[in-house]
Amino acid sequence: MTALALVGAAAWTPAGDLDATIAAIAAGRPVHPAPPPSDRSRTGRLLGPLPAIAVEVARAAARDLPTGDRTGVFLAHGGLRAHWDDLAPAMAEQSADASAAWSRGLRRLHPLWMLRYLSNGAQAAIAHDLGLRGDGATFSGRASAASALASSAAALSAGTIDHALVVALDDLTALEAAVELTARHPHVTPSLGVAALALSRGSGGIRIEAVDAVCPVSDEPDAAAIAAVVERLPRGTRARVSVAAIGDLGAAALLIDAAIASRTIAVGDAVICAAAGSPGQIGAVRVAREEDA
Repeated sequence: MTALALVGAAAWTPAGDLDATIAAIAAGRPVHPAPPPSDRSRTGRLLGPLPAIAVEVARAAARDLPTGDRTGVFLAHGGLRAHWDDLAPAMAEQSADASAAWSRGLRRLHPLWMLRYLSNGAQAAIAHDLGLRGDGATFSGRASAASALASSAAALSAGTIDHALVVALDDLTALEAAVELTARHPHVTPSLGVAALALSRGSGGIRIEAVDAVCPVSDEPDAAAIAAVVERLPRGTRARVSVAAIGDLGAAALLIDAAIASRTIAVGDAVICAAAGSPGQIGAVRVAREEDA
């Protein structure tokens, strides 16, 4: 397990940027999740508004990272979900035997419609727009931010890159995600968000460590399984200011919690944030503030 130095952090939630999100949570102000603002940029047209926001959040976090082949992008997202707004017009008139499927609606789908949902689309857009050409990877699932952080630490430890940009994004307000979420957990409010952490080797300041695991006995890990993963990290307090207060942010929650912790802890303090969910994923991130170098 390799601890990495935090170079920059940024986020976006329905409350605003990272500072606005922290202020809203601390003040107990209600935040009403809403779709991301429409975006007419090239990324917005190709991939959708949230990936377009992710590019700008990544840019804000990575302002002190060098461009080129030694900086990699590691991305975490909720999973492959075809939007019902795209599928409904094509499927509404289909028959059970699939006869005349083209004339019954499939012709309404753009020939390249599935490219919008490629798992590495946002990673590719961030890497291209920011000029970050180093080794990277894409991970999916509720705890995938921990996997992205652990993978970036492994790459930095192996020397394949010198710097890493880890980005997480998810939108649980979309119908295809919200319906399943509310069926599983009717007490939570679907939300959406993006976070990015820029990391390098080094000491002093904010240090980030992450571990991940798959629960061997359940798709919905229990408290004991989560605790077993958390115990693999050095000790720290549990997150005191949690983004869960403004809704369920899915795969983005863990990284936003870590970003919040990086802004709110004192010297010598350490905070552990954890996430878990189907299909049995568990992840934990430790954020510690040492004396500044």
